[in-house]
Amino acid sequence: MNLKSLNFGLWKQRYQQIPEAVRSVAILAILLVFIVVVKEFTKKKEMTTKGINIDSSIDTVIPAGFVLVPVEISNIDSIGPLIGTQAVVDLYKFNEKGVATKVAKRVKVLRAPYNPNVYAVLVREEETDLLMRHQGAYYAAIQNENVKSSGVTRPAGKSSKISISYSP
Repeated sequence: MNLKSLNFGLWKQRYQQIPEAVRSVAILAILLVFIVVVKEFTKKKEMTTKGINIDSSIDTVIPAGFVLVPVEISNIDSIGPLIGTQAVVDLYKFNEKGVATKVAKRVKVLRAPYNPNVYAVLVREEETDLLMRHQGAYYAAIQNENVKSSGVTRPAGKSSKISISYSP
């Protein structure tokens, strides 16, 4: 292709026939489209979950002394849309008579970033065995995230003996 065959003189003449205001707007529009295209192609595609970069390893979001235990939650169809990526919940188990027992109180449940159908609870490392004793799915009740106490509920026989006596 020959540069003389492009006939720049004709293009220059047609360009000058366009009103200056229209030329300015056209140039600005082309510039904006170019900037948007460049920005989209150079932007790193990373997913974030409440400020947590899930491109990083999941162990970077686990505090020292805690473990993340995968759990099956029976009522996840009901509460899943309510909890989003994380929530504070109480976990319950039902026995064969239908009686509920609280297994964990105010534990943080996290949705897996790469598989939104998988959930895990964040518990203290020393409480992991108490949670693992219960087989099968748990039922979860959503709690207020602003209250700070948490933990796995200890069996009735192993609770500490605290006695408060009031004198008149």
